[in-house]
Amino acid sequence: MSTLSAHIACCLATESASGYNNGTLSGAFNMSEIEDIKASTMVKDIVENFPELTDFFLDLGICGCGYRWESDYYWTIERVAREKGLNLEALLEDLNKKIND
Repeated sequence: MSTLSAHIACCLATESASGYNNGTLSGAFNMSEIEDIKASTMVKDIVENFPELTDFFLDLGICGCGYRWESDYYWTIERVAREKGLNLEALLEDLNKKIND
């Protein structure tokens, strides 16, 4: 994991451990309880549960920088596809392949 990846993962873990994120922005599910990433899944939930995908999102230009309310780490995968001009189904297929391999 790159230094930047470790930093981002650490920031997310600290936020969760502090209780700062009470689930209002991350959705009502726990990633460890679902088998597949869906269009409605948030980037932060994926990175928290699959930190090995941090570099994947960094390669897309998604770094979690900025204010919390504008951070791309709170985007859904559907928004990632829209904002980055990607095919949603192909992105979901790629992400799910990565977590299921």
